[in-house]
Amino acid sequence: MELCIKSILAAAILFVCASAEINYDIIYTDDAPRMSENTITEMVSYTLGLNEEHAPYFQATVKVYRGDYFVVTLFRSDCYEATVYRLDYKGNEIVRVTPDYVEESREEELCGTCPNPEIEAVISYIEDALFPGAIQHGWGTYNMLIAEGIKSELVIGHRETKQTMLNWLACKNLKVWGRIGHGTTNGITFNDYQGKLTASELAGMADDIKGKTFIFNSCKCHNDPFEPAMMAAGAYFFAGGDISLSGGKEEVFSSFFNYAVKQQMELSKAMQQATKTYPNAWGWTGDGSSPYYLKFGVTDMSNNPSSTTNGFTVLITSDRVFFNTPGESPIWTLSIFNPLGKLIYQSPEARVWHLITSHGQKVNEGTYIAVIKDQGGTESAEKAFTIVK
Repeated sequence: MELCIKSILAAAILFVCASAEINYDIIYTDDAPRMSENTITEMVSYTLGLNEEHAPYFQATVKVYRGDYFVVTLFRSDCYEATVYRLDYKGNEIVRVTPDYVEESREEELCGTCPNPEIEAVISYIEDALFPGAIQHGWGTYNMLIAEGIKSELVIGHRETKQTMLNWLACKNLKVWGRIGHGTTNGITFNDYQGKLTASELAGMADDIKGKTFIFNSCKCHNDPFEPAMMAAGAYFFAGGDISLSGGKEEVFSSFFNYAVKQQMELSKAMQQATKTYPNAWGWTGDGSSPYYLKFGVTDMSNNPSSTTNGFTVLITSDRVFFNTPGESPIWTLSIFNPLGKLIYQSPEARVWHLITSHGQKVNEGTYIAVIKDQGGTESAEKAFTIVK
């Protein structure tokens, strides 16, 4: 939709003061012509009504492009939604407004260098007094992950730049990125208020997206075109806002991680539980290989030599699991991993498991992974099975 605006900056009203509550960042791209930043601010503010008393925004980022146009991203102060406009101008006059503008990257190379290959989870969140829930639930989620022994990284506020997150996505052991920040149907806007990750960019990031879980407390990003682009790029599980996610409802974010990590709950069920207090706001999609679990610390297990000829069978009863191991009478080591990929039980002989951990605690229902290995450690096999109580 394009709206032509004629002479909206007549001499008598040319310099209307912008709301002092809205912070403006002016960014010049390429060899765009330089202008007075006050003039830019006043043109944008008057055209978009930002000088009005109840304008629901706290941040405006204005990118100045060659060709006499601005791209303005407005960040709402009451929810995690960003709105993008293109404003074409002549002289000091805005002549066209294009709402819901899709700003695509300009041949930008999307690659990163992993800062720490051991990191399995990254939590990032906006740091602003307008969003105390982001700080509370972002920080709380990070501390919970650390307490659970998961190697995690925290990216706060303006540190969440596009390049920073590209670097973390390049980490092959990264299992999940959870973030609290603004978004649109076309993607997310980073918490430095400058960078964006759009749907069209994801196809070129498949190597870094594939197999990872993304939990985005960001408005409307679980919609076309961003959601299908995420899944096409190979995301394992993706959750985000179907509608605008209002501030104060960030508990859904932390609740999901508590269910999925501390209670080892299947991810779809974890989202169902977490959204009971805020229904019909979030959406989630898996890659088709359900059930979905966040499995941490499984690198060593997955690197074990896998036997394709000497498999084993599993018989599950109400109180134990029987393993029919390969060979006539070998001595095998049995290891049981929980849905998070943590070793919870090990026995020198692969015969039976009584549904308890090595510390004698009873296990919950869910999907577990059994790995058997011969005495010399030269041959192994693994199999997933599900306990239902």
